Amino acid sequence: MNTPADTSTDTNQAIPKPRWFRRLMIACTVIVSMSVIAVLTFPYTLPWLLDKQDIEFQWEHPRWHLDGFSASNIKIKLRAQGSNLKQIELNNLRLYWTRHKFPIRRLEIDHLQAYWPLTNPNEATETEPLVLSNALYKWLPQEVQLTRIEAQITDLGLLQGNLNLQAS
Repeated sequence: MNTPADTSTDTNQAIPKPRWFRRLMIACTVIVSMSVIAVLTFPYTLPWLLDKQDIEFQWEHPRWHLDGFSASNIKIKLRAQGSNLKQIELNNLRLYWTRHKFPIRRLEIDHLQAYWPLTNPNEATETEPLVLSNALYKWLPQEVQLTRIEAQITDLGLLQGNLNLQAS
């Protein structure tokens, strides 16, 4: 005689999931975890990576937004041999992007301050014009707004002003 405890039905047993499903879930978890770690450590790893290239980089309050990026102060110094120190300071940088034709839509900087020597007296001057690759054009912003510019350029003097540029 069969009692209810003796009978077993397949509906009470868990259905084993295939091995590929478990491996896929582990792989997705690892990829998502690594992506989150990369985004969270980016403000610390970028200055370290640039320092390895003899570029001193500091920034304050970097923030990612859904439509862009902002930072309150950015300082970049290129360590050069000799006395030709090149440096740029950017105050209140805001970068807006989109997923359309031009990835970077707008670049805004409240104050740009630069010290940039043009030539080194020990090096020969280059007369070749600067040519940008066509692939680089799509990464340039459509709009650039520099509210205040102060650039000390050796052999030229002090450049002051502002810049509003819209590209088509």
